[in-house]
Amino acid sequence: MEGVAMKSAGKLPSELLGRKFELPDRDANAFVDPDEIYRFRGHAFVLDNMRLLLETEKTVCEVFDSLALCRLPNTPPWLHGIANQRGNMVPIFDLHLLFALKRAGRDGKKKQKYLIFGQKESAVGMLIEDLPVRVDLDPEERMSAIPPLPAKLQPYVRLCYRHEGKLWIAWDVQALFAAVSGEIA
Repeated sequence: MEGVAMKSAGKLPSELLGRKFELPDRDANAFVDPDEIYRFRGHAFVLDNMRLLLETEKTVCEVFDSLALCRLPNTPPWLHGIANQRGNMVPIFDLHLLFALKRAGRDGKKKQKYLIFGQKESAVGMLIEDLPVRVDLDPEERMSAIPPLPAKLQPYVRLCYRHEGKLWIAWDVQALFAAVSGEIA
């Protein structure tokens, strides 16, 4: 069987591995389906009645049960602290406090987790209660208008979706945390 495969290809497998592979040029003017621009693939986590979307197709996202955390004196209460994640100092935010949301009564059984979004100096952390879920939202689910949202979140909302009767929010994570970091200094 091996002899047949090598004969038909005309070369040994080791010779094929050493050759240069050439990919066809991509046409810069290739058609891009406009609906694909609004398709969302990534993860989401629940905050109050919103599902905040994270573009995990482009950015690393990790969840930790615990992190070594240091509170900083004289900082707003929504800055939960600074965590050491593999030698990187990552600010951890409490979004309930940042967005002035009422925290649902916790039954004491759920332990908060830390979601780290991004890497190295661009990493930010958020307190979450449930693990993020994988999401693939269709363009037809995109809302034409942005509904009322917390004032601190509103300027950073890119798109909203209505999926399975729930509100899903695509937001600029890095821009929001860059802006609120300016309030800390």
